[in-house]
Amino acid sequence: MNPSVPTDLNRMSQITPHVYALPPNAATDRPILGAVAGRSGTLAVEAGNSLTHARLFLSELSKFQVAAPSFLTATHWHWDHVFGAEAFQPVPYFA
Repeated sequence: MNPSVPTDLNRMSQITPHVYALPPNAATDRPILGAVAGRSGTLAVEAGNSLTHARLFLSELSKFQVAAPSFLTATHWHWDHVFGAEAFQPVPYFA
């Protein structure tokens, strides 16, 4: 088993000192969600497929003591990448 690949699909992993990822789950149409944490803010990549998915992401991110996202971006417009956007309000959303 590769130790860098999470076995728990509801658990975030730290990929590098500044990059975090919540793995995808094909069974529930959940895409991978990511965060890039910097000195002046945190960028969330993808909003998730639902409020529940987005809230899980935010909860997992807080376990790493990373600042809440100050920006949100989507790689594309599909529903499973944007339906969780409400959980990030009032953060600016770049799509």
